[in-house]
Amino acid sequence: MDNRLLSAVEELFVDYEDSSELKDLKEEIAINLQERVSELVDKGMKYEKAVEIALKELGDISEAANSISKQKHKELIGELYFNRKPLDRTHVIGYTVAGVIALFGIITAMIVGFHTGGIKESMSTLMVFILPPGCAFIYLGLTQETISSYAMKPKRALLYSLSGGLILTGFFLSALVIFNGVKWGDLPWNSIVEYKFMLLQANAVSVLGICLVFLLPALTLLCYLLLSEKDRYKPWVREQQLRWTQEYDERFGFSSGALWISAVAVFLLVGMLMKWSIAWIVFLFALAGQLLILRQHGRAK
Repeated sequence: MDNRLLSAVEELFVDYEDSSELKDLKEEIAINLQERVSELVDKGMKYEKAVEIALKELGDISEAANSISKQKHKELIGELYFNRKPLDRTHVIGYTVAGVIALFGIITAMIVGFHTGGIKESMSTLMVFILPPGCAFIYLGLTQETISSYAMKPKRALLYSLSGGLILTGFFLSALVIFNGVKWGDLPWNSIVEYKFMLLQANAVSVLGICLVFLLPALTLLCYLLLSEKDRYKPWVREQQLRWTQEYDERFGFSSGALWISAVAVFLLVGMLMKWSIAWIVFLFALAGQLLILRQHGRAK
């Protein structure tokens, strides 16, 4: 077969990901071109002129061929890469139950707050109803296949849920310690931030203990999971990431610099307003953020 015909067909589909089905389609078009050349030659036309006319006709039908190729792409390749699988029954029920429980917890916590007037009572009620749905949302979200990524294995998703549950537990327990004995009516809403800092400083030792027991293990587990995470992105996402590599290289340094400058600023602010023994926790979150940036940068490579 004439190489000029093959090159023209290849150029027609240059923007499409290669596959066995697409190769069959290109071969079919190339054969039709060759048959068209042979037909013109049989009619007495010179071979070079016949090739020229066939290539011109290919240009005329390129729009139709492109439509055919897009349809093939959607049916054969898009089925694997672009279409999200419908939610199975487990995820539908899980999302529904978790959402209802969370909403019920919020409403119940508000009722308890109005009835008792205590912040601790409201937060403890909210904690009971938010922790299980929060962990469930993490698990369901990670085990659900999306347009851009495949579903995570259930055991690994459970570890992420555990990490999220520990973080939520640490947050709620810290709030319970800080606002122990405080009523909603006692809050000075005109200086609420200053009042919260004062309460936090008064209970700094207890809050720090909670952070060591819950937040530190949670962040350690989260760092391990992020560093050992396998790439779950679908092929079309990887292809786009390769195109964006240069852009990520430029943004990587800026993101890292901005992250650590902000961390130092928050560290100084917390240290001056509260205690320096608590301020170091900021760097744990900064480290987690840096790991996310590094992972995202690595995926773009």
